[in-house]
Amino acid sequence: MPERAGGCQRCGRRLKHPRPCSDPLVGGNHEVGVQALGLVGVVAMMAVGVAVGLRLLHLAGRTRQLPELCVGLGLLLVCGLGHPFAVAGRVAGLVGTGLGDALFGLGVGLACAGIALIYTFTWRVFRPGAAWACGVVVLAALALAAETAGIVRASSGARSLPEILPLTRPWALAIVTTTALAFAWTGA
Repeated sequence: MPERAGGCQRCGRRLKHPRPCSDPLVGGNHEVGVQALGLVGVVAMMAVGVAVGLRLLHLAGRTRQLPELCVGLGLLLVCGLGHPFAVAGRVAGLVGTGLGDALFGLGVGLACAGIALIYTFTWRVFRPGAAWACGVVVLAALALAAETAGIVRASSGARSLPEILPLTRPWALAIVTTTALAFAWTGA
């Protein structure tokens, strides 16, 4: 990492030595620390989602109720299948390949199906008699399907992550927004 006059190029610290800053909190490779923290968060979300999803599916098996089935299956689709497949499709060696694109598309599709189940849960539990709420579920499912198709199409022609990310950013933002709205609606 090059230094500029007066300090480390990344953290700006004045250094008494000629090599780059190696303080793990402010210097060195900032991206590695951020990526590690992000990985811990994603793994924790996946583990908790799978554990809760399995418990709810077990409960749904006993009660035969739709709400437990929707949330349990939704969490498993998002956390247990969707994210792992999508991530697997974007690991080094698979980016830009037919297999990588297929895994990514499958993962995004499964995750979006899980989010559609969260919308269904909210409708059936909190607004069971409201026709407009059924319409929200249908519109959300259609939006998620379009967003899935869009992100898969946008990323399938690219050959590297730096090439893929700008192409998929609008679709990823749309998926995140539709997902956030699902949980906001549940909490409203």
